[in-house]
Amino acid sequence: MIRSLARHRTAGKWMLVGSVMALSCTQPPVVGRTPQLDIRAQDVYPEDWKTPLPEGVDPNPDTFRANLTRVSYAQGPSYVRLRAGKDCGGCVISVRITAFGNTRSIDPDRPPHPGRPLAHIKNLDATITEAYYGLKPGADADYFLWIDRRDDRPDSARITLIEVPHRSDLRVHGGRQKNLYVCNGYTHGTDPTTDPSQGADFVEYRHPEGCRYPAPYMAITKSGQASMLSSSAIAKAFARFAELLGIAYLISGGGWIDCNSGCCT
Repeated sequence: MIRSLARHRTAGKWMLVGSVMALSCTQPPVVGRTPQLDIRAQDVYPEDWKTPLPEGVDPNPDTFRANLTRVSYAQGPSYVRLRAGKDCGGCVISVRITAFGNTRSIDPDRPPHPGRPLAHIKNLDATITEAYYGLKPGADADYFLWIDRRDDRPDSARITLIEVPHRSDLRVHGGRQKNLYVCNGYTHGTDPTTDPSQGADFVEYRHPEGCRYPAPYMAITKSGQASMLSSSAIAKAFARFAELLGIAYLISGGGWIDCNSGCCT
């Protein structure tokens, strides 16, 4: 009887894990704050916005948007994700990230020249800045992950966060910048034209050992439970998942894309 109960509990746990992963993909977008869920930033952006703009990025917001419209990039997959808010007592906000086209065409060893946008990012909160990237509320600015070649190595790619204010009298700024590397190469032979995971996302929502599958990348601790009191369906799913596996918090980190060599960050 004891073994039977143990088997039932184990089976129930894996069924719940599957349900939570499904919920994270199928529930409606979360807009607004969910303070009860423990989501923390990997580190907080200092908001100096002094990174030089990549070649070809116009500093005028209106011109930048006009150039973007003229090229007419196709919209790829779009996700609304829970992210850590900044200076708000541990609150959680929602951020939407939308890929431009199929990012699997990107080769980190053959970066596009001139550069191009990889993703459009928008903070859906009305007043709170996102912590890791320093994304201001969507009423103030839009953000773009921009890929181009490195200054010191033309055969290597880099990604720069671009801030595009809505006010015409302000300037386009460069934020966090990092070199693009393959973090998990492909060995599964998946057809890149049909793989539904192609696109751009935040790295914590991609499983580190199987980047094709969306799953919360959480820091594991021996104690502590995530709260289950959030009114958000997705936040509840994450909290239940955390409680089940003894996971304490979700870390808001950098960007991720599905490129031709594998998962790239």
